[in-house]
Amino acid sequence: MQSSRSSAIVSFVPLICLFATAALGVRVQAQTGSADPPAPVVPGYEHLRLAGAASDAELGELLLGELNCLSCHEPTPALARRIPVRAAPDLDRIAERATGRWLADYLMAPHVQKPGSAMPEVLHSLEPDDREDAVRTLVGYLAHRGANADPDESSSDEVALGDFPVHRFQASVERGRRLFHAVGCVACHAPEGAEGTGIPSVPLPDLDAKTSVTALVEFLLDPRAARPGGRMPPLHLEREEAEAITVYLLRGQTPLVTERRSGFEFEYYLDPEQDEDVPGFFNRPAPDLDALRPAGVGRIATLSLALPLPMNSGNHAFRFSGLLRLPAAGAYTFTLASDRRSGSSLRIGDGIVATKPPFSRRETEVSAELEAGDHPVEVTYFIRGSTGQPFVDARLDGAALPEPTPLHKVASHESVRLRPADGPAAPNRRYEENGSMLFARYGCSACHTSPGVDPERGRSYAVSRARAPDLEALDPEKALAEPAMHGGETSPRYRLATHQKQAIRAALAALADPPPKRRPEDEITFTMASFNCFACHQRRIGEVDVGGPDPVRARHFRVVDDQDLGDEGRLPPPLHGVGGKLKPGALRSILTGERLHVRRDFMEVRMPGFPAGAAERLADALDSVDALPGDLDEPPVSATATEHGLELIGTGGMGCVTCHDIHVHPAPGISTIDLATAYDRLRPGWVERLLRDPAAIRPGTRMPAYWPEGEANFPDLGGGTTGGQIEALWSFLSLGASMPAPEGMDIGSELVLVPDQRPLVFRTHMIDVGPRAIAIGYPENVHAAFDANTVRLAKVWRGAFFDAKGTWQGRAGQFFGPYGTDVLNLPAGPAFADLDDIDSPWPATGRYDRNVGGRFLGYRLDDLGRPSIRYRLGDVVIEEAPLPLPGAGGANLIRRFRLAAGTAPRPLFLLLAEGEEIVPGPERTWSVDGTLEVSLFSEEDFTPIVRDSQGVRQLLQRIELEPHRSLELDVTLSW
Repeated sequence: MQSSRSSAIVSFVPLICLFATAALGVRVQAQTGSADPPAPVVPGYEHLRLAGAASDAELGELLLGELNCLSCHEPTPALARRIPVRAAPDLDRIAERATGRWLADYLMAPHVQKPGSAMPEVLHSLEPDDREDAVRTLVGYLAHRGANADPDESSSDEVALGDFPVHRFQASVERGRRLFHAVGCVACHAPEGAEGTGIPSVPLPDLDAKTSVTALVEFLLDPRAARPGGRMPPLHLEREEAEAITVYLLRGQTPLVTERRSGFEFEYYLDPEQDEDVPGFFNRPAPDLDALRPAGVGRIATLSLALPLPMNSGNHAFRFSGLLRLPAAGAYTFTLASDRRSGSSLRIGDGIVATKPPFSRRETEVSAELEAGDHPVEVTYFIRGSTGQPFVDARLDGAALPEPTPLHKVASHESVRLRPADGPAAPNRRYEENGSMLFARYGCSACHTSPGVDPERGRSYAVSRARAPDLEALDPEKALAEPAMHGGETSPRYRLATHQKQAIRAALAALADPPPKRRPEDEITFTMASFNCFACHQRRIGEVDVGGPDPVRARHFRVVDDQDLGDEGRLPPPLHGVGGKLKPGALRSILTGERLHVRRDFMEVRMPGFPAGAAERLADALDSVDALPGDLDEPPVSATATEHGLELIGTGGMGCVTCHDIHVHPAPGISTIDLATAYDRLRPGWVERLLRDPAAIRPGTRMPAYWPEGEANFPDLGGGTTGGQIEALWSFLSLGASMPAPEGMDIGSELVLVPDQRPLVFRTHMIDVGPRAIAIGYPENVHAAFDANTVRLAKVWRGAFFDAKGTWQGRAGQFFGPYGTDVLNLPAGPAFADLDDIDSPWPATGRYDRNVGGRFLGYRLDDLGRPSIRYRLGDVVIEEAPLPLPGAGGANLIRRFRLAAGTAPRPLFLLLAEGEEIVPGPERTWSVDGTLEVSLFSEEDFTPIVRDSQGVRQLLQRIELEPHRSLELDVTLSW
């Protein structure tokens, strides 16, 4: 290792990597390492360096950006565009995220507190006493900058995040450990107990000392709020998942027992599968309560199934947990009892279990030798269906309890809170002026924004009270030498490895005459390295495959439910040629994490979401490098080809549905990528190449070749040729979420309604529609729901139609939503309204309102079975027919209106759409919030207007009818 002086680097400002907790009391403690600390870890740099896939100059450019050298050494505009820097963490609320002691220790010696950190030493030139004074001032100043509430004390919601009962604490640790190693954290950070990872791990600080449960949970849910650079991306965690990972990461904090009460804590669960017609329903194994979210939690004094909350009469489960305090050591016998139809269990500690299966004798016993003191205890109860006299009971006797004693008599429960050992740094106004000065003097403000401190002032103070040289002015040979550079009083000091210095020198030398812009293939490499895409994905650079998880990390990548999908199903896919595989819009969506990430359903690791700007640059470069001419050209789509494609995909053809889901319908075998997403995601040319030779596109794939040597089976389909059958498959895939279920596909319950040959009209209860919903299903797999109470079209959707279980099964009365996806919720108000003027508010609808959009008159069917819904508004009778509009990408919907006036009609207004943003397009077409396109067709010369009303933008058309005249118009909804 080099000495600390010989490992200093170009003037650089602090990248204080702070991402969690409540800042606690300051006690400055100088720290130094007996051995040289590791160099800054930049994982993308290491992937390229170890693979030999980049020159020293290219590696050095990456370090100049990732170590943020350009924040002090100002680049030319061309260089600034060429080398984007990593944005430093936002310090405005750092006192709510880091304890005062940790923050002080970190400023004293960042490389000790967080080995491998990109944060340089900025106070290295000060004497110990002066350094302590400076740190105290800076910490006080940072505490004063933002709010300083203790996250564990500030609100009841935050207290709940830090509160974990003892019996659930260990369960939360284990769940968090599994999630940390499964969802993708270990792609960058070290797995627990790992040795010999091929790429250095992104370091974690001493989280136990640094942060609180509340702050770390919030950070995991939205990392970019604190670290806008995007190198720590969001993993799309649910709050419960973030909470479990936080408990695991902070498990070393000393639990604080806040109280002890007699009785139990309870959790109440609803059975997720309540279909009593399923074979073996009543005798299925007990539900995995750790995998379910409780419908209610609380505390109760006894083992009682009458909980203080709303409950089902059956199809539910209970868990009671606490601590069993035994007065003496000895042999104990536990008796568990519950009603005959139920199942129940009793667990003492980690291994003593009594279990009563459903439909068995009411009591079961277990005996064990136990020590005196506290033992975790857990009682569960579940029942399929219902029973007339539900009960559960547990008793014990033995040792100091000669008589059978109810379990609740010796049971209690504790609540604990995890919190760091030190308190928050107290804000102090006397630090404000001096702290602001030091914040600029030592270069902090060049990277981290600060109220009242100009970033230019940070650059000016950064090197020996003189402005840091511009990037182009740096001498490659002298830039990293001391004491000429980075040996001054206010210069940051790095501890670079020899190869890092060599790379930076090469980059500085090459920048003397830089090309104006990177080649697209180099832009791909630079961006993937900056955001460490190589942690999960491989991509071929020249003749070298770079990236992918090393063997130590790879073993943590798993398939959901342990399906046998091999490495192809558990590891993130290689990105060779990915720009020629995915459509441009799909690629951008996947990179930002919005949608179309199809592996999320069977792969436990998650695709993070990256900043839109970086995703846009990467997507453009991938398209430029990988796409082949004609790949986006659509083959012809026809009804005949679509029918042939439907046959080919089913089990009577090529059997694609054996492995592939179709929309909401799972494959009967191993479940993999949903074919309903293929049209939105994939380029037609890439699909053809894949189908012709799967192994050439994806070596090692389990997908078979269906046309060996170009010979086609099924001579009656697709013209009996390979090309014709591939076009037929694409024609079917173009239906998207509207594709029907092929032969051999499991459509689920017998109560799932399928409009096969003719439309279906089904009156039912429906979520977000109401108790008088009219659900309309079409064979084209686009559907609608009309609310006959308020008289409005409420929803349209694609895919599967409706599950009638809520209407027909058991007691019925359950509200279900659409069975498909791609659901479009229409405005909450009616389609038509009689307004006094254009500025009048649109009628609102409430839960119990009736006839807001007119008086409902029923519906009638045409010869094809398609309904027209009729209603009267004033002296106008309106017929509205929701009709399918088939097309590539999935069917859309036409709202066909016919208005018939009586003797004295008043002008009406038609609400075409509403949203946050309405942008006009060609030929009476408007884009709504970038997700919906609305088009108006009529023989009348209509000119709709856009207005701001009731907190949204609304697209309105005024309609005047002469007495006894009629008018027709179509409104097309494309989404």
